[in-house]
Amino acid sequence: MVSPTPVSQIDEAAVKSILVKNYNKPQGDIDFTVLEVSGRYARGIATFKDDDRVWLWLAYEGDDSNWQLVHDGQGVANCQRLTEVDFPSSLASQCWNSQTKVIINR
Repeated sequence: MVSPTPVSQIDEAAVKSILVKNYNKPQGDIDFTVLEVSGRYARGIATFKDDDRVWLWLAYEGDDSNWQLVHDGQGVANCQRLTEVDFPSSLASQCWNSQTKVIINR
């Protein structure tokens, strides 16, 4: 079993920056929480001021040591994208198969 990486090793600023850019929001409007980190993978939630929705994000540290989003939104992550980056099922237990249009338990 892989030991979780301490939360301090995720580049929170990089992930926040991607999220505020994706949603066209000011940096100060995001409430960002890291829920779990395992190796070079992480999952968490984000909310924005004046918006009641909660956004799930999944991120990984690429070979270039930069953190990148695999998924952000309210739906289930795309299976193909999770497979491409070998995202652990312990952090994303379900995914959306866009070909068969069904949710897959991983």
